[in-house]
This record gives sequence, C-alpha cells and structure tokens, in this order.
Amino acid sequence: MKIICSSICIFFFILGSVFGQNIDSVYLLSIRDKQSLIGHAYYLKTKENATIDSVASLFQKNQGIERLTKINLGYSPNIIWVGIPFKGLPISQKLLLEIANPQIDRVQAYCITQNSIHLLGNPTGDNLPFPSRSYNYRNFVWPVTECGVSDFWIIVRLEKKNSSMSVPLALWDANAYNQHENRSLLFYGICFGMMLIVALYSLLGGIFYRSSVYLIYFFFTISVILLLAASEGLSLQFLYPHTHGFNSLFRVMIIGIASGLLLLFSRSFLSIATYSKRIDRVLLVIVGVYSILLLLTPFLRDFYFEFSAFFVPLVIFLAVISNLLSVIAAILSYRHQKLIALFYLAAYSFTLITALVVAMEDFGWIEKIEFNPFFIGALFEILIFSFGLSYRVRLVIDERNQLRIKIAVQQKETLKAYINGIEKERNRIAGELHDDIGSRLANLIRMIRLKNEPNYLEQQAETIANDVRKLSHELAIPTHRALGLPNLITQFLADLNTGNLCTFHFQHYDIPETLSDEIVQQTYRVIQEAVHNVIKHAAAKNVDIQLFYRDAELTLTIEDDGKGFEFSVVASGLGLTQMKSRVESLHGRFELNSAPAQGTQLMISIPFPVS
Repeated sequence: MKIICSSICIFFFILGSVFGQNIDSVYLLSIRDKQSLIGHAYYLKTKENATIDSVASLFQKNQGIERLTKINLGYSPNIIWVGIPFKGLPISQKLLLEIANPQIDRVQAYCITQNSIHLLGNPTGDNLPFPSRSYNYRNFVWPVTECGVSDFWIIVRLEKKNSSMSVPLALWDANAYNQHENRSLLFYGICFGMMLIVALYSLLGGIFYRSSVYLIYFFFTISVILLLAASEGLSLQFLYPHTHGFNSLFRVMIIGIASGLLLLFSRSFLSIATYSKRIDRVLLVIVGVYSILLLLTPFLRDFYFEFSAFFVPLVIFLAVISNLLSVIAAILSYRHQKLIALFYLAAYSFTLITALVVAMEDFGWIEKIEFNPFFIGALFEILIFSFGLSYRVRLVIDERNQLRIKIAVQQKETLKAYINGIEKERNRIAGELHDDIGSRLANLIRMIRLKNEPNYLEQQAETIANDVRKLSHELAIPTHRALGLPNLITQFLADLNTGNLCTFHFQHYDIPETLSDEIVQQTYRVIQEAVHNVIKHAAAKNVDIQLFYRDAELTLTIEDDGKGFEFSVVASGLGLTQMKSRVESLHGRFELNSAPAQGTQLMISIPFPVS
C-alpha cells in the first residue's frame, strides 16, 4: 500500500515538474505552456484603506516589499498585494496570468505602466457572482497582454482576512491553459461520476439491507463531492453562479457536515461503541460540537468570519483529534475485526498522503500539481470504503443466516417438544381410561352381575362420571365463551380442592370480557400444566393463583409453598418447554423462579390492548 501511494505521489510530482519551468523564460521571445512565477513575484501587506497609487509606488521603488518565495503566506488580517514585473514580454502572444486558488474573497488586478494605472479585467472574488470573472474559469485569470506594452507591472489586490492565503501564481499560454482546463474538467467529471456511482450504490444498499451505515455513507459521499466542488470553485461556477456572498458560507457548512458524517460513519463502520467505549464518548462530544457550530452558522456567519482566527484552528483541531481517535479505535479493534480495521486504515492512508502532498505544495517544497491531490485521495478513500462496506454487509448477512439456522433448529426442537407433549398427554389419558376408568367400569359390571346393591352401584357410577367429566375438562375447555376465563379457572380448581391435601386459592381483578379464544385456551392450558406439576412434584400445602389485567397486559402469577427445585436441572423439561411455547405464541413473557425449600413462583404477561 505504501509503495502504491508513494508511486502516485512521485507520478504527480514529475507531472508538476514538467509544467514548472524557470521564470527566466518569461523574458524570452515566447512562453511555451506554463511558467511558475513563485520566486519572481513580490508581495506587500497593507491596511484596508491603502490605494493602488501608493502601493504601485512602493513596488516600483522597491520599498517594503518582499520576494514571493512560497505559495502559502499564512494568516493575515491585512490586505495582500502581489506584484509581478515584466520586461521585454512579447505582446504578440496571448498570455494569461493565473492564481490557482478560487477561495479568495475579493480580487482586483491592475496594469501598471510608466504612464498609467488601469484595472485589468473586472473586480471579482469568491464572495461575488461568478459572471464577474474576466474568463469563465474556476480560478482567477487575467489577460496579461492587454496591458499593451512589453515593460510593466501587474499588481493584484487580494483580500481574505483572518484566513490562510495561498497564492499559486503562474503565467500561461492561452491555448495551453484552455487545454489544461478541459483536461481538469474531464478529470473532475470522471472523479465525481465514480463518486456518484458509489453514492448510489450506498443508497440502494441502505434501502435493500436496511443498514444505517450504508445511508450514512451515502450522505458522507455526497458531502465529500460538494466539499471538493466548493474547494475547487466548481460549485460557484455550476451550482449557484449568481449568488452573492453565499460561497464562503456554503464551504464552511459543508466542511462541518462532511466532518460530522465522517465521524458518524467511522463510529458505525468500526463499531467503536462496542470495542472502544471511551473513544466513542469523545467522538460523540465532537459530533455535538460540530452540530452546534453548524446549526448556528446561518445566524453567526459574520461572527465566525470575524473571529475565524479562532474558529478555523478549532475546527482543524477537532478534525485532527477525531481522525486520530478513529485511527486508534481501528487499531484497537484489529484483533476483533481484522479486515474491517484494515479497510479503514487503508482508506485513511490515502487521505493522509494526499494531505501531506497538499501541505508540501502550500509550503513550496514541491511544484503545484495540475490536479488537486485531494481528489485522488478522496476517490480512493471512497472506493476502499465501498469495498469495506460490501465486506461488512457480507459478514452481517452471514451472521443473519447463522441466526436463521439457529432459529430454525430452535423451532424444530420446540415443535418436537410440543408433539412429544401431545403424545405424552395422549398416553396419560389412555392410561387413565384403561387403568382407572376402564377397570372401574369392569368392576361395576361384575358387581351388577353378582349382587344387587343399588346404593353402592349408584355411588360407583357417580364417581366414574365425575372422573370422566374431569378428564373431558382437561381435554377440552367447555363453553369458555359463556363462562369466561376466571370462571373456567374457578371450576377447574374447585374439582381439585376436593380430595387433595393441597389447597388452591384464586383471585382475579378487572379481567376483560373480550379476551380472544386463543388467549383463554393457552392461559388455561398453562394453569393446568402448572397445577399438575405442583400436585405431582411440589408437595405444597397452599397455592396462590392471581389473574389481573393492567396496562394493556394480562398477568398470571402462581406461587406455592412446596419444596421447590434446582431450576437448572429441570429448565429444559417437557412441561416447562410446553408452557413457555404457549406463552411465546401469544408474544408474552414467561418467568419462572425456584430454589430448594423455597417454593416456586411463575409469572406470565400477555399483551392484550383493549380498544
């Protein structure tokens, strides 16, 4: 990766070196393509009220001026004047003077000859409508040969208060510059087109996969496109060419939006909240600061610009801290998500390398590259992130598939337990019919044959009838529509309280009469199973059953004073599994607590909103 990035930087460095030649060629008969003027121009800083006459005199007398040896002149609250002396320049060749920085608020160029001072082109700037430019170019360009003489000065007034001033000066052959601009627009068009494809892919991915990280990346990609367009002057040229003073505001806002979206994307892409909670809290604070500054920008625009010497370093500081923390979070999460972390670090490396190249251009260490390196870095970053997102979504899909498999296995086991429960119930009923009721009927028939005792026969017949009725109640819930759930439970417990050592107490409150048949049936079956378990296993003396309705939920509690059990031992038992399945089929909650010698507590809650 480092070799590739270094190769790209060397390629663009060589490309810039081809175009950058010695300024001495300005004094020759003709200029071929482009000549850099850094090192051969001069600059001066003055108060805002300084006039062109006084400034021109200082340049011509070489008083208080400094040689322009670097592109970036740093921050200054003053007006900067840049002067370029020309001697013996051929006026037959059409030449253009360019400042390749579209972000200067106000710019005015003057032609200074021995006899006159006149305005060259129109007063223009980043805060003026685009048609104020002399040429329909994104950068500031003036026709040098319109001065009409071979020996003259061009002095440019530059206003960009309390902000970094970059002055990449160059002299171009007009035809070469047209070709250069056409190549640049083609390059930018290809870059923007590829970024828009990635943005559309992210939008479709967010809709199809219902993934927030894809949607955040879509908005981040769009914000990067707008940010790059604003930084190159393309937004003023093509999006809002007739606005006045909006471009600076738009650039500030889009920087905040892009920075905030990058933080949100980094949090989601790297799952920072999972692997680095402390870093996540700091990033959330930074996102909050960005949001506040962004929301206040339309109202405090002039305040921000007046104190830009404070706010610009603040935004840069927050951006550096947030990027550093995101990189640290990626490194810390490497052992948990190797490829995700590598995707992030690789994308970040391209942005870092291009930022270093731009810094080297600003300090004059290398010739200014024909195309903005940030475009290269942003394009590679967006492409790498898109591959990383695809890989991340594949992981999510694999996890979902594994979860579906687990759910299918669980459903299969639940269904198997339910079927086994039905078979167990059938076997129990068959045993009851054969061993108990069947044997009693056989004995009754034998007694009828052997002796005639009406009282005894009547008593036996009544006992058998009661047992058959009890068994039928267990098999089906009779007339539950008419009786209602509380009456069904009361009737069921009344039969159990006769002849059992265990006493059942039942209370109910505010039960709706509109309970669905399914809720009645499943709740009744849960009570049946729970009560049978108490009788069979708990050795309890008292059982309290409460049924009440509150806050759109039907709640059932069953508590006994029996011997209890180790929950972990019987948690997967067939009876408990069946009860839990019945409750879950109603989207309810099932809670069971027990311990040896401490009894058992069961609570179920079933949602049932009453209209």
